[in-house]
Amino acid sequence: VDLTFNEAKNKANLFVTVPAGANADEVNHGLVLSGHTDVVPVDGQEWTSEPFTATIRGDKLYGRGACDMKGFIACALTLLPQAVKLSKNGQLRRPLHLALSFDEEVG
Repeated sequence: VDLTFNEAKNKANLFVTVPAGANADEVNHGLVLSGHTDVVPVDGQEWTSEPFTATIRGDKLYGRGACDMKGFIACALTLLPQAVKLSKNGQLRRPLHLALSFDEEVG
């Protein structure tokens, strides 16, 4: 796990590598799952609900980032323990890298 911070030290990029297991492929380049953790600013936008509070209306979820990278990030983080288990028992054939960055939208 590696964190790289902005100058103010209030935001960080997250880089995680789960190494390949003992039965790894000869070429170990691996797979990178990459996403961003920020959301587009709300200045000047008309919202009918609080944008930073998830709101369910009917069968839809409304809120900042609800259909952006946040679902992907949740899926990737949920599967990370399984990747670690596969690595430990030698079944992960290539390294798995997770790269989550801040300020993709404005920085």
